[in-house]
Parts: sequence; structure tokens; C-alpha cells
Amino acid sequence: MDTRAKQLESVLSENEQAVFFDLLERIENKTEALLAEQATAFIKNGLDAPTDQKELIRWHKKTNSTK
Repeated sequence: MDTRAKQLESVLSENEQAVFFDLLERIENKTEALLAEQATAFIKNGLDAPTDQKELIRWHKKTNSTK
């Protein structure tokens, strides 16, 4: 798998890889924030949020309290 990963990564320069991974991280962070906000709204409205979204609320609070 390492060989294939290196072959796939070879289509991008080091700078492009850095930009690509930065973009993926930002998209992931925004997605997690949106899901945490949605779960919070569910709970505030007396609805039950899925367990994974409840975990995202906890994780989102934890990661954003250090920023």
C-alpha cells in the first residue's frame, strides 16, 4: 500500500500536497462543526440526536476550547 500511496502522491508537488491536505482538513473541520451544531439544535428542540453526533458535540467543544 505504501508503494501505491507514493505513486498516487507523485502526481502532486509537495506544495500541492500541503494545499490538498489543508483543504481536506478545513472541509473535515467544517463538516464536524455543522454536524455538532445540528445535534445541538436537535437536543435543544427535545429531539434525540444520533450517538455519533453527540460525540461530535463533545469533540467539537474540546477542540475549540483550546483555540
